[in-house]
Amino acid sequence: HDSLPNATYIGFTGTPIDATVEVFGDIVGHPYTMTEAVKDEITVNLVYDGRAAKVTLREDKLREIEEYYDKCASLEESQKAVAHLDAIIGDPDRLKAVAKDFVSHYEKRVEEGSTVAGKAMFVCANRLIAYAFYLNLMELRPKWKEKRKAPKGVELTEKEEKELKPIEKVRLVMTRNKDDEKELYEMLGTKEDRKELDRQFKNVKSNFKIAIVVDMWL
Repeated sequence: HDSLPNATYIGFTGTPIDATVEVFGDIVGHPYTMTEAVKDEITVNLVYDGRAAKVTLREDKLREIEEYYDKCASLEESQKAVAHLDAIIGDPDRLKAVAKDFVSHYEKRVEEGSTVAGKAMFVCANRLIAYAFYLNLMELRPKWKEKRKAPKGVELTEKEEKELKPIEKVRLVMTRNKDDEKELYEMLGTKEDRKELDRQFKNVKSNFKIAIVVDMWL
């Protein structure tokens, strides 16, 4: 703005905020709304189904968390606060409840035909929470660990038989860490393995239906 005071600034955005208008000025041309996009069948309507897993904390712990947040004046302090929040989100009892609710909700949605080929993505706050959630799912549905090219009853063409590889119904999608325990490290695989997961998840007939992700695929 200082170097080119007479220039005209034009911005294109799908997520306008107050700062956008402050930099570029009032909206010109034609804003295209989500309502119009749904009507034109460019996109589908976004439906939000709120679900909450209650966490029971002692009164002294609640006070400790509130006091901590009050002190958070910098980014570094905020990040420390998030670590405290992760401890709450990753509470073992809470994860058990979330896993139980997810299984019930997922199976009901599939039964109703309300999903795209039974595909679902579960986003976790960090790697340890993702792995703990995965273990809870496996405890509830051990059959989801079975490797197969496609779910039972799904017919495959000769081409699909070659393209699809035996895979579990649920997979963790995140980078591995040298400090990971052996089972987790081997499960996560290499960069090439993650590319294969990408291909399989996009395939409607693949047995890979539920992706548990941390930072990836968002």
